[in-house]
Amino acid sequence: MAIGAVWFLWATIWSSWLSKYATETSNPTVVVLIIAVLGYISSKIVWLPLSIQCGMTATVFVYCGVKLKDIDFFGRPQKVQVSFIAVALILWANEIVCSSPWIDIAQNQFPDKAFDFIGGVSAAICVIWIIKYCYEKISLFSFGNPLSGLENIL
Repeated sequence: MAIGAVWFLWATIWSSWLSKYATETSNPTVVVLIIAVLGYISSKIVWLPLSIQCGMTATVFVYCGVKLKDIDFFGRPQKVQVSFIAVALILWANEIVCSSPWIDIAQNQFPDKAFDFIGGVSAAICVIWIIKYCYEKISLFSFGNPLSGLENIL
């Protein structure tokens, strides 16, 4: 089955909207988990259009990013970040080695359920940290940093 890039746009729209909705409730973490579980389970019964279910399960990833931004995690001292990133890196490596056989957000395939979500969130955190590190420490070109457009998300 061919998957284009448009599914990602729809999933991003849905997950951003659902995450915003969840943060306005009295218990956003529970709401996010319920949305993700409903998205996963419903995708096994019927496939809805416009990547609704992919967006529902991706709400977990967006919500984790919102929480990290709320606590200004990436603005904290490197010593605080490094221990957290080390744990995230171990969880990501564990996901790579032990996942059976893969995760596929485009088709809502998470064979190891919660383990896949933990590994996926850990991977996202590590990638964001690596990009932030490169943005702050490595000048790739003398005329400016090609990662300068990332200021708003980092």
